Amino acid sequence: MTTWTDLSAGAVGVGGIPSGSTVTALRDNPLAIAEGATGAPRVTALARTCVKVFFYAGGAAVSVTGLGGYGGVSIDASVVNLSGRAGLVMAVSTDNGATWSSDYAILTTFYRTVNPPGDDPYSESHTVRSSHSYYNFSSGLFQSTGRASFNTSETGAINALRFDGGDYVCVTPDAGLIAL
Repeated sequence: MTTWTDLSAGAVGVGGIPSGSTVTALRDNPLAIAEGATGAPRVTALARTCVKVFFYAGGAAVSVTGLGGYGGVSIDASVVNLSGRAGLVMAVSTDNGATWSSDYAILTTFYRTVNPPGDDPYSESHTVRSSHSYYNFSSGLFQSTGRASFNTSETGAINALRFDGGDYVCVTPDAGLIAL
């Protein structure tokens, strides 16, 4: 990720001769804004899109990092209830994924076996569950259309999230809300 460099008014003032570091910052700062670097101004919600989409791949958890400085994230997710899977869980980090909180269940599935006359007695009915959620980093409040609402014990400087057990997750920083 490109580093954001603050430029003083004198460094880019009329009649001034820019130093090499000023020219480098003028070259790198637009990239730092686009990448969401720490200290860089944030792009408005209308210009941002989903930052991470994944499908369940053999049980591997997927992390979304680089969320420092945002006020929260909007999360759209779905899970298909397959045997042995309980649903989608989220863990929170304040050190960009070096350590993680315990798992928070954000979308659960239910599993049922159907046995209509004449059908295979071991056939399964797979039900898709989906939700739209918002996780507020400042307060730790997680609110969801999927019946999960809770407060995490981690608040404030959250900069990474880890998801496991889902089929689809889309994470959108701030979702139009003001950053911290």
